[in-house]
Amino acid sequence: PDHVMEMQEALARDSQGGLVPLEEGQTSSGKYPSLDHPRFRSQVRRYINNLCEIIKNYAFPKGPIFAIQLDHQTNQRGTPFTRDYNPETIKTFYSQFLQKKYSEPRALRPFYREKWKSFETATPPTQFELKNPMELVKYFDWISFQEEQTGRYLKSLKEYFNENEI
Repeated sequence: PDHVMEMQEALARDSQGGLVPLEEGQTSSGKYPSLDHPRFRSQVRRYINNLCEIIKNYAFPKGPIFAIQLDHQTNQRGTPFTRDYNPETIKTFYSQFLQKKYSEPRALRPFYREKWKSFETATPPTQFELKNPMELVKYFDWISFQEEQTGRYLKSLKEYFNENEI
């Protein structure tokens, strides 16, 4: 719904803090949501719950609906630096991603060339500047994080439908 795309804090940001545009014709606001933002997720869950209430009697085996496409706009276009840098997403999920991979912040130093005291203060790369081949790891981490984010979002959509027995 359009009102969801008007929640500025729940929209994806690019590496410079600007809103990430959708392809033309996708929504009236034309901005991409932050897939991990709690307000966006809450609205998606509410939408799916209401949708399922309407279609539950038409879903197989009761009716003719035998498949549902979970989403069709989960792959953001452009470069890795034009994707979701929403501050809440980065603070929560990117730090968790790094912690799961590296266990302790000092393990990041050879690849990130930063001395972060905690994973919560770690920031993703915002542009491609390679001084040492070891630094490629931080760019691959950022791309892997984005893939994980998309997978997490699709899994949640599946769970929302399953909760409604669809």
